[in-house]
Amino acid sequence: MRFIETIQLRTSCTKYDQAEWILRELQKNKEKTDSLVDIGFLRHAEIPGEFTIYLVWEKDRNDLGSSRQGLCLCGLLNDIGLISHSVWIDII
Repeated sequence: MRFIETIQLRTSCTKYDQAEWILRELQKNKEKTDSLVDIGFLRHAEIPGEFTIYLVWEKDRNDLGSSRQGLCLCGLLNDIGLISHSVWIDII
């Protein structure tokens, strides 16, 4: 089953470089993580300092929910801004 884990970050513009560095490190290690299909990093079109990171997973139905990687990423990003973390399940 496919699901998407999203992490929204609201930070000051001065912290943008830190958030981008964390994402680049995560992308470098993507191949080492089982079941991870894709990682993306989005910047809000009108609000500076607002970002969304998404992780697309392909896992068994019994293993749905927040991933260890998502939780660790939230821990790292928590130091540079406000975090909202959620999991979305593909229903169709």
